[in-house]
Order: sequence, then structure tokens, then C-alpha cells
Amino acid sequence: MKIPLARQCFLCLALAVLFASMLTPCASAGTMGIDVVVVVDSSGSMKQSDPQTLRIPAAKLFFSLLGAEDSSALISFSGDGKTLLDLTPLTSDAARTRLLRAADHITSNGLYTNLYAALTRAHELLAKDPASNNPRYIVLMSDGKMDSGDAQRDAALTTCVDRRGIAHGVQRNVRAFEKTRHVTGRARRIFS
Repeated sequence: MKIPLARQCFLCLALAVLFASMLTPCASAGTMGIDVVVVVDSSGSMKQSDPQTLRIPAAKLFFSLLGAEDSSALISFSGDGKTLLDLTPLTSDAARTRLLRAADHITSNGLYTNLYAALTRAHELLAKDPASNNPRYIVLMSDGKMDSGDAQRDAALTTCVDRRGIAHGVQRNVRAFEKTRHVTGRARRIFS
């Protein structure tokens, strides 16, 4: 079933706002921020499923909803996970500007949709600061299922992905995301 473009835009923005609103109690309590890596699909299939590149303003909206106590990183992926900006504390306007500008480098030119490489890279970024006591999240924006160019490898990698996060789902992505990881109770409620 193909979802109309306007509805895809709404879903994308609604999930960004919903995810950020779930984080508000942590920030308002003044206890700690969060560490979040936003992972955005740059495969060629995005030309068809996101022809207006709505995932870029959706990512920027999400970043704008984060607080000064939060840290965020950005990864663009197709065949591999490419770090556009390392995990950066959002304590200054300059840091926030770097994050927003990094989102402008997201393309739709990649050949594959290697979810495993992208999520592995996100996990590595979150693990760089073992002293951080902040809750850690991965936000995935993708339209497709695992595709590294080798169907057997895809099947093997799909079974070993285990990450926690929220998926921006259009078309079949929510089902693919459910198959590739153990979904937390909170994420399951969002998708059901």
C-alpha cells in the first residue's frame, strides 16, 4: 500500500514531535539530558518515497526540539553509515547551527539501504562517551528494508540487529524495523 506524500510528511513530523514530547519530562526535571543519534536514509529509493526530501526538515524539527542539556549526532546512510556530525552537546547556538547545517548534506544518491551498518555506526557514536549517564536513543528515518546488495548477508545481518529507537515509518518500514530489532514497550505503543 502506497501512502500519499502529504501523509508521509505528516507522519514524519508527528513522530518527531511525539518523540521529543516523550523526552520533555527528563529535561524539565533538570536531572539530565539525552544522547540521541539521528540516522537518515540516503539511498536512491528515497527519490521515489521522499521526492521532496521531507526527512531533512523533519530531522531539523527534531533537532530544534532538543534542549541545551541534550547531545545529538547525525548519520547519513546507504551502503555504509557516514557520520555527518559526531555526538555534540547542544549547549551553544554554534553547536545547534552545525547540527542543522549537517542535515543539509543528506542526499538520495546511495545504491543500498544497509540498516545494519547505519545502526552499528550509531551505536559506536553513543558508546564513544562511556562516562555519559544520559539516556541514549537512536532515531531512524528510512523507507526500506535491509539491502546490502547480498540477500544472504542481509538475512544474516537482519537477525542480529538489536537497537532501541523510534522509526519514522512510511510504506513497509515499520514492519521491516520490527523484524530487525527488539522494540521497546514505548516504541511498540507508538506503532500499534
